[in-house]
Amino acid sequence: MSADPGYEARAWVRLGNGERVFDAPPETDDEYEWTEVSTADGRVVHRFGRCLHARLEPVTLTDGEVVAQLCLGCDEQLPAGWKP
Repeated sequence: MSADPGYEARAWVRLGNGERVFDAPPETDDEYEWTEVSTADGRVVHRFGRCLHARLEPVTLTDGEVVAQLCLGCDEQLPAGWKP
């Protein structure tokens, strides 16, 4: 889950396998892909998809050279030249 408190404040349900899903995705979310799924009782809910790596922080050496990018959404380290 994102550290954004807006996600935690949204209505969510827990599927039979324990996965948390949301009744509706945020109207403006450029950080994750969302997947629409149906529950066993026929409800349509939304789950987080993959992170789109929209919030990147450069990882630099002491001399200022950028050697990688850190995604603040999922903590994945990406190559220095990677662009979302």
